[in-house]
Amino acid sequence: MLPKKYRLKHKKDIERVIKEGRYFYGPIFWFKIIRNSETFCRLALIVPKKSYKKAVIRNRLKRVFTSIVEQKVRKMPNFDIVVYFKNQKVLPPRTELQKEADKIILAVH
Repeated sequence: MLPKKYRLKHKKDIERVIKEGRYFYGPIFWFKIIRNSETFCRLALIVPKKSYKKAVIRNRLKRVFTSIVEQKVRKMPNFDIVVYFKNQKVLPPRTELQKEADKIILAVH
């Protein structure tokens, strides 16, 4: 689980990143990044109910993705990152999520 310090949780912060951030996309999700005034990186995950109907699936996707990027987020420079999962009917495999997560790391560094 990602510690609260590394979570982007306020609506106004998430909206600021979506409005002003640099846009990157992939087959599973798109993400936006923007520099923040903190000394650490913060992350927000958005999984739409329209794509994944069951809360169990949405929560699993968040847990798996968070476990993949948890250690990496702690080492990233001061960025705010919003990850928005695209409309897909099946849960993507962990290997694909890992590959896509590496794109975030490359974009930040």
